Amino acid sequence: MAENEEWISLTDAAQKLGTTSLNVLMRVKRGQLVGTEVDGSWVIDATSLDENHRQAEPAKVASACSGCRSDCR
Repeated sequence: MAENEEWISLTDAAQKLGTTSLNVLMRVKRGQLVGTEVDGSWVIDATSLDENHRQAEPAKVASACSGCRSDCR
């Protein structure tokens, strides 16, 4: 790991994304997040997590909207 990279725990990454630790590991496996195992615990690169979170947010908002054109926005 490079010194200038910031790593966060698997649990913290899952909480930030609003998902499970297993889902975060699957995202690492698919190449959607950068992660590595250190002394038996997984850590996630904070930059890749922020990028992944920003890309996922608009999709959540769009799928939650029923298109009723109410004032909820």
